[in-house]
Amino acid sequence: MTLTELLEEKGYSIYKLSKKTGIRESSLYAIINNNTSIKNIKFDTVHKIATELNIPIDWLYKNIE
Repeated sequence: MTLTELLEEKGYSIYKLSKKTGIRESSLYAIINNNTSIKNIKFDTVHKIATELNIPIDWLYKNIE
């Protein structure tokens, strides 16, 4: 499952995730579209995404390049 699929399954748009986490939409687009490696993203950002989506942090590291 991709992050895009997960967002859809959980009823999230990038806009909604941005508003809930405080992460800029442009940053989320870059993460979701694999324009930014998850390894280059601050842990705090990864943590916010995982917490909001109620998924383990390691899921993001395994499923995003």
